[in-house]
Amino acid sequence: MINLTAQEAKQVVQGIKTPLDMKVHFGKVFMGGPYLGGSEPNTALEEYFERELISWVGIGNFTPSMAVDTLKLFQKFDQVYPAKLVIKSSKIWRGLAIQNNVKSDFLYKFIPSSGWKKEGAYYVKSGPYKAGAMRAVAQSGAQAESWTDVEGTALQFALNMDDYDRNKLNSPSSSQMRDVERDILANHDVIMEQLEYIDSKKFSKSTDYAAEYKKNPSATTKALLEAMMNAETFSVYKNNVSSLMPFVLELNNKPNEFVFSSELLNMYSNKEFGEKENEVIRLTPTSSTTNVKWKLPAPIYEYLTVNKNIWGKIK
Repeated sequence: MINLTAQEAKQVVQGIKTPLDMKVHFGKVFMGGPYLGGSEPNTALEEYFERELISWVGIGNFTPSMAVDTLKLFQKFDQVYPAKLVIKSSKIWRGLAIQNNVKSDFLYKFIPSSGWKKEGAYYVKSGPYKAGAMRAVAQSGAQAESWTDVEGTALQFALNMDDYDRNKLNSPSSSQMRDVERDILANHDVIMEQLEYIDSKKFSKSTDYAAEYKKNPSATTKALLEAMMNAETFSVYKNNVSSLMPFVLELNNKPNEFVFSSELLNMYSNKEFGEKENEVIRLTPTSSTTNVKWKLPAPIYEYLTVNKNIWGKIK
């Protein structure tokens, strides 16, 4: 089998104009070779892309020589191999863990602003998202991002990448929200200590936050958010990351934006790790900004807005 270079693969891809061309270069079974336990030998082009997919699920990146634009081939001809290329979910999610050492001016303005509403286990609001602008737990390539067609998987990635059973995640569970609430309550005193030096003239450990919130909701929320982001409230990832603010981003499944079904990528992650990540890949320029639904776990929003649902549990 000839190992194609990135340039050679790109040239072959440029010559694929019809569904029949796809079948010539990818066979009757898409990625049907021995790596995934299939009996149909891979073509040279399949071997090239399979190496790339193994790299993606293994380290979260395509190789530097990969021309990401060539992946759009699988969007254009997804109906040729629908079981492995068509993403069935109408919604796609991304777990985002924002750190205190990332520029957070957006959050300090966005979260305290109005317009949030309760939706299930979250408070939600529409807002802009720029690919790659905020560092996430799941690292990705320059023009490709890891998303998922299972919302619970997105939340778990945002909470803790190292310690969960990917095979059991479907929708956001009550236990996930209890974990968020537990971490906030356990770190309340630490958060309060931050306020003494963040804005000692207005806020301190002894401040009546319920009263302050009624007088100035935005300023009070911003102060609590800043303290939380500096208090290592969500300390995970073996000391490499701290002070995480977990979000779930939600997008409609738009044509020609996502590529590869989670069923296909689960075959590779199961082969590599014995687990399923429920992953799909979003292809977008890093310079583009899109409007998404930002979903903040309810216990966090209720803490930041001095909501009695969680502040009533603080002793």
